Amino acid sequence: MVTDSSGDGILGIIGGLGPAATVNFMAEIIEQTPATSDQEHLETIVYNDPKIPDRQDAILRSGKSPAPRLVRNAKTLEDDGADLIVIASNTTHHYHGDVADAVSVPVPNMIELTAANIATTDAESVGVLTTNSAIEIDLFDRAFDGTGIDIVYPDEIDRLMDAIYTIKRGDEKRGRELYDSAAKTVVDADVDAVILGCTEFSALPWPYAVDAVDPVVILARYCIDAIKGAERTE
Repeated sequence: MVTDSSGDGILGIIGGLGPAATVNFMAEIIEQTPATSDQEHLETIVYNDPKIPDRQDAILRSGKSPAPRLVRNAKTLEDDGADLIVIASNTTHHYHGDVADAVSVPVPNMIELTAANIATTDAESVGVLTTNSAIEIDLFDRAFDGTGIDIVYPDEIDRLMDAIYTIKRGDEKRGRELYDSAAKTVVDADVDAVILGCTEFSALPWPYAVDAVDPVVILARYCIDAIKGAERTE
């Protein structure tokens, strides 16, 4: 195993899905790491590739598949010394198998980690704020299969999609308005928790009383434990 000078492993991140979400994931890694100096943080290699084809187009409209580029990027990260590779995007986990099969290092599945985390709680139902393509392919439904936990999606999925692309365009204020409108439909469904199932949502405030579960946070904590084997900050 390739390691850095501290003896820790090296984290590889497939990013650009989108770029701002990648930066947010990196910030979460830094925040969660129990470091008292620069040298105690994780050595990380990021392949920030915004040219990866649109996942929505590929899944819903038979557009160009992102799988070949994802696989290429994963192999590059492995060749550069990554001991653990992650995909910093929820919907892109549709292609998790392609990536995991292409490399010899572990590629944790953020969706499955999130489902496993919630399954340890008393939650009976969870809302999921995600893309319409993730809903179409049952990405979260399959992860929760067998847990007995009901999945609730927002009534206004088109508005949620508008929120995602509005945020990607840089208009966070309008994107937040659209997001809040859609989020309220799952909050009002009296769910026990709400999954922020799109990485664009991870950086937004959560003003509701119901608990928000962020797959970005869960994946970040997993990476720190796997790479450092140390206690995280809480």
